[in-house]
Amino acid sequence: MIINAFNGVITLIILIAVGFFLGKKNWFNESTDNLMSKMVVNISLPAFMIANLNTSFTKEQFINSLGGYLLAFLSISTTYLIGSFVYKFFNISKDRKGVFRALFGLSNTIFVGLPVNISIFGEKALPYILIYYIINTLFFWSIAAYDIRCDGKKTSGGFFSKSNLKNILSPPLIAFILSAALILLQIQLPVFLVDSCRYLGNLTTPLSTIFIGSILSNMNYKEMKVDKDSLLILIGRFIVSPIVAFVLLSFTSFPLLMKEVFIVMSAMPVMNTVAIVARQYNGDYKFSSVLNATSLIASFMFIPIYVFLFKYLL
Repeated sequence: MIINAFNGVITLIILIAVGFFLGKKNWFNESTDNLMSKMVVNISLPAFMIANLNTSFTKEQFINSLGGYLLAFLSISTTYLIGSFVYKFFNISKDRKGVFRALFGLSNTIFVGLPVNISIFGEKALPYILIYYIINTLFFWSIAAYDIRCDGKKTSGGFFSKSNLKNILSPPLIAFILSAALILLQIQLPVFLVDSCRYLGNLTTPLSTIFIGSILSNMNYKEMKVDKDSLLILIGRFIVSPIVAFVLLSFTSFPLLMKEVFIVMSAMPVMNTVAIVARQYNGDYKFSSVLNATSLIASFMFIPIYVFLFKYLL
């Protein structure tokens, strides 16, 4: 598994390097980056779910995995709450409250988490990846996005606003609900539809990694200074979050693979959507953008360490 972890990380680095190189060659710009992001979130990832969930779960296995959703929620919400205490204790700027807590508590589950976990554990890990992704996404759009809007003083819509609910009902979540219904009703999709979704779904990893490389190619590395706030975020992402997940999982009898996936997912870089939402609502999006790059680079050092520790701790 350790060799798989290194191979997986190196594979991702190569794919990211392709995106970085093409970004430096001006093949990509803000429009193409937005296109790749939309392709992943709105097309390839939903197709990936539909193509793989029905073959990954039986009805009984799906029902038995429901405890995983609760565990993922407890892990994320606990880390988010710890981030709130850290924010108060270290006197972080009030204009950065929502952004800080979101960066501290939530993982980049798609653009990094999905390809990393599949590279390490194989496609058999997909059901557990999607469980963590669904909870992480719901938490972001229901709670964290509202906190970020508070940073920019744009909270007129309220927590249960139409726009907030619309963001929660994203294409991947709709695809997950559809797949869950098909599993519970034991309905098999036509082969041509499954194959079409599989072809589209196979775009998810290459598009995600090339997207990251393109973003990194446009970063101003002079701004990538690890100050106190940044260091606290990195500690939250790579130390606090996986420890919380490990402690909670130690009280369960979940399958070993689920435990491993959840710990790796909890230790992913910051959620790149934080910067997008912060920019939209006049939050500190520059701070978020810098953390996107620094946490991504740091993750390549921490991920093999976690996989090595699995051998002794799980």
